[in-house]
Amino acid sequence: MFDIKFEAQDYLPENISHQIEFRNNAWQFFEKNAFPKKSEVWKYTDLSKFIPSSQSLLKVEGKPDFERDKIEKLKDSHRISLIFYDGKLDEFASDIDALFDEGGYIKRIASVKSEVDYTKDDFMKALNDAAHTDGLHIAIGANLQVSQEVEFIYIASDVTAGKVHNYKNIFEVEAYAELKIIEKFAVFGDVDSAQTFNIQSECQLHEGAKLSSDVVLNHCAEPFSVIHSFKANQKKHSQLSYTNLALKNDLNRFDVNIFLNEEGAEASVNGATIASENAHTDHHIYVEHNASHTTSNVKYRMVASDKASATFNAKAVANKTVKGIKAVSYTHLTLPTIYSV
Repeated sequence: MFDIKFEAQDYLPENISHQIEFRNNAWQFFEKNAFPKKSEVWKYTDLSKFIPSSQSLLKVEGKPDFERDKIEKLKDSHRISLIFYDGKLDEFASDIDALFDEGGYIKRIASVKSEVDYTKDDFMKALNDAAHTDGLHIAIGANLQVSQEVEFIYIASDVTAGKVHNYKNIFEVEAYAELKIIEKFAVFGDVDSAQTFNIQSECQLHEGAKLSSDVVLNHCAEPFSVIHSFKANQKKHSQLSYTNLALKNDLNRFDVNIFLNEEGAEASVNGATIASENAHTDHHIYVEHNASHTTSNVKYRMVASDKASATFNAKAVANKTVKGIKAVSYTHLTLPTIYSV
């Protein structure tokens, strides 16, 4: 797919030796497993149609030419804004101090060491592990409630046309703490070759923690594609609300994996899609009930016109030893071309 020579240090904001081996291993997995001919998870979505071989990976290079006026217009004054522009966190435009003032802990993802056990279908996660150029580890201490919603705004300029932007974030919400996040996207300038955003979010919800996560894909007039991977591990009585809104984009792929590991954990997954022209939307939701008296609720509405297509795959799995679980799934589909599993 990508006809390039991979050098892990090209994707690190600084040369952090402990990530070199990890990233090289992730790249090797990606090269070996990318775009399988037979895959239950990807069988209705051919990524080669949306990520052509001419695309390359965005590297950490010179300082981007920030368009301050346009950035300020994207920000919501009632939110804590974190701005990512052409592969890097824009610390000047971001409200980092405001999040610190709320009691949040923030660390650049490049300094976070992680190890991942992949399944054969995790090739885009492996690509993200290998080539993410930035991202944040945000932790909210026990009993803290962040009063404002935290918005992540990913921006691509015409300088990075035809590139795949990789970002990785980790959210950790300690016992009885609360955090609300929203992720948005924008493209600046006249773009001949559409960009691709490959985002990976990993969440840890401790006892009684609450996390609300929204992904909104409707802020941009220029075409782009988004592959969004969201994984959450939940402990006792934690509450997760995940919502995505997808409009217009060439490709929307949402890969949601939730693990309800202790009694009383609850997860709500919601989405709405309006697609037109040749757009393709792919929702893959997997919920694993690993403890008794856990609850999951999945609700989606999808509409498409023209030659748009979509696939929806939702699965809830329960261990044989658990009892008293509740797993509900509702989908309303109005599409000219639909594959539903």
